Amino acid sequence: MKNALILAFLLLSICSYGQKISMNGGKTNAKNYFIKLPYQVVGNHLIVQATVKGKERDFLFDTGASTIVQQTWYGHNGTQKINMQDANDVSDSTGFTIIDSIQIGSVVFENIPAAVLKGDDIVSKCFKIDGLIGSNLLRNSIVQFDTDRKLILITDNEDSLKLSKKHATKLRFDNQSSPFVTVKISETETELILFDSGSSGFYDQSHPYIASYKNRQMFTDSISGFGSESGGIWGFEKEKKQQKFKIPSLKIGNAEIINTWTTITTDWRSRVGLELLDYGKVTIDYRHRKFYFEPKSASQPYQGKSWPIGPTVKDGKLYVGLVWESYADKAKLGDEIVEIDGQIPKPVNTICDLILDSPLRNKQSATLKLKSADGSIKILTINKLAEK
Repeated sequence: MKNALILAFLLLSICSYGQKISMNGGKTNAKNYFIKLPYQVVGNHLIVQATVKGKERDFLFDTGASTIVQQTWYGHNGTQKINMQDANDVSDSTGFTIIDSIQIGSVVFENIPAAVLKGDDIVSKCFKIDGLIGSNLLRNSIVQFDTDRKLILITDNEDSLKLSKKHATKLRFDNQSSPFVTVKISETETELILFDSGSSGFYDQSHPYIASYKNRQMFTDSISGFGSESGGIWGFEKEKKQQKFKIPSLKIGNAEIINTWTTITTDWRSRVGLELLDYGKVTIDYRHRKFYFEPKSASQPYQGKSWPIGPTVKDGKLYVGLVWESYADKAKLGDEIVEIDGQIPKPVNTICDLILDSPLRNKQSATLKLKSADGSIKILTINKLAEK
């Protein structure tokens, strides 16, 4: 994993009080369109621009979510209240509205259902964005992620992308058009997982799925830890037992990723995030219900790396917020991180500072000076190692 903190802003179970609300409204009248949408990578997330009410706004591009706007600039808090659930299974109420138009490139999308947030959620605060572009807006398009050029290609014409049928897998959708693809995790077992461009990680497997298959011999190794490492739109998960499992072969279409490690999530749906783009090109054909994964090679080793401990922030200081079992006797939750490689960490005022500019970013090893609750000091060297 590239970050100590993995963010997934998946939105689920969108319903008003007493009735379901469909997010799958709206359309574009454009024909034969081809949008080349530039993106910036901020905190391992894709930030794009779209025009609403005549002004360009910054949006996080999130296939695992519905479209979202902020009340602070949109002008009102929606026509009714809805309940919205995030990737950590946390629910809260927010507003609901129909956006008259959103322009992406030269194409105008009209009458798009959207959730309305107050702007005090973790996504808005950390990434300084005006909302999310979600799958409900994209549901009649074909979307390709071109990482070489830092572009998201959006079209209604599959011929413009030169797609190969040998890389195609069938897609399924939920009630906000988020795309689900079937992967093979053993010779006999498959799983339906979400492709979630709002997740900065690789493969997060749902706890209910693990529980239902706990007697199957599909996992060859496992690691446990304790703490918190993931965030949703309503905040970060509470400290809890963390688990990773090793899958000898993860197959997506005719591509294979060997010795994959999957992190267990409290969400009831499994997902694969942006790290899949490290292994090949992804195209979501919403129009024809197909998922294309064009791998860099037919069989690739898993490239994920992780730290044995992860930092968190409290009262402007860094603390140990996650410890994996290999370091359980060396570091404790709540130990203050006093120095990193002999330097006092710069002030970290909020969790957003840690997400966007982690003191461990771009490092492969670090020597930490830790102070425990009783004031004792210990020196600890940690390495960011490949998960094999």
